[in-house]
Amino acid sequence: MTTTLEAPLAVFAAKNNGFTTIKDVIEYAKKNPGKLNFGSAGVGTVTHLNMELVMERAGIKMVHVAYKGGSPAATALMAGEIDLLIYDPAFRTTLNDKAQLLAILSAQRWPAYADVPTIEEGGGPKVDAAVWNGIFAPAGTPDAVISKLNEAIKEAAHAPAVINYMKLNGYIPSWRTREQFDNEVKAEVAHWQELVRRAHVPIR
Repeated sequence: MTTTLEAPLAVFAAKNNGFTTIKDVIEYAKKNPGKLNFGSAGVGTVTHLNMELVMERAGIKMVHVAYKGGSPAATALMAGEIDLLIYDPAFRTTLNDKAQLLAILSAQRWPAYADVPTIEEGGGPKVDAAVWNGIFAPAGTPDAVISKLNEAIKEAAHAPAVINYMKLNGYIPSWRTREQFDNEVKAEVAHWQELVRRAHVPIR
């Protein structure tokens, strides 16, 4: 139906490995293929597939460690059990010096994290991994209902209180027409299907 908000993802490194930039990671990984590992919220999740994309574009290979959710993976990173993790950049507020935020996976710096370089600025490949939340309706929902709901969501997305709340939490409100949203979803499905094939990601 439509999107409601957009947010970036970010690359974090455990403190015990000494990496301070994404360039450090890539240089080490190229010299030591398969020695680094990265955690994810599970096989096929955005935290997994986006790291596969980073590895592909940087020409490196790391070992994937899948957890049952983002929180266990984040806990493992802070404990030094894994080397790297792609996660919500807001995670840095809970790190207590137990991990390092290296880069935002975005084509441009994100307003809420303006002090953090993009992955390309940090010496890595170009990756734009801003993610979105959206609202879907069941198949067969009448067009009139879809249109009414979409207009209501548009109105909410442009409300100053909603915009301010989202920005305070690191998000950007977004709204798409039904046609725009349909096209973007189809494009994303095709993009990730190709990556899954190239990276040989096991899909059960």
